[in-house]
Amino acid sequence: MKELLRFHTVFVEGINYHLDIEDAQIPGMADQMEDFRGGGMDGAIDVELGIEKAKASMMMLSLNPALLQRAGLASGKRTRVTFRGHTVSEFTDDEKDVLCIVEGRISANPKAWKSGSKTGVEYPISGISYYKLLIGGELMWERDIPNMIRRVGNIDQLLTARRSLGF
Repeated sequence: MKELLRFHTVFVEGINYHLDIEDAQIPGMADQMEDFRGGGMDGAIDVELGIEKAKASMMMLSLNPALLQRAGLASGKRTRVTFRGHTVSEFTDDEKDVLCIVEGRISANPKAWKSGSKTGVEYPISGISYYKLLIGGELMWERDIPNMIRRVGNIDQLLTARRSLGF
C-alpha cells in the first residue's frame, strides 16, 4: 500500500473521458512459455518464446457515440488509448503520474439496461501492437511489436536480435 492510485482518466484519440470512465485495466507483461526437453535432458524446462498478447479494457458509464464508433473499424485501423493516473504514497506524501499508452482495436460490449441502475459499455482493447507504461516519468515497459522493440526499464531486450536481423 505504498502508493495508491487516487485518480485516473482515459483519452481516446486525444479526447478526455474523465467524466465517463468507471474503471480501466491496463496491460501487464508476461512471458510466453513453452516446455522444452532435449534428448539428453532428464526433465523439461520452460523456455521463453516471446511475450503474451497484451490486453486492456475500459468501462464507460455512457453510450458515447464517438467511442461506439471506434469499434468495428476496417482491418488495419487501430485506436490510440492513453490511460493516465495519479498515485499518492500514504507514508511519504510522494505523488507520481502514471501514463499508459496502447494502440489496438476497440470492441464495444454494452451492458444490460435496468431501471434504477447505472449501465454502460465495456470496451475491450485487443490486437495491441504498441504499449508503453511510465510511472513518475520512469519507463517500466515499452513494446512495439511491428518494430521488434521490447524495453524493460531502459534496457532494450531485443536490440541484439534486431541487429542480427539487420534492422
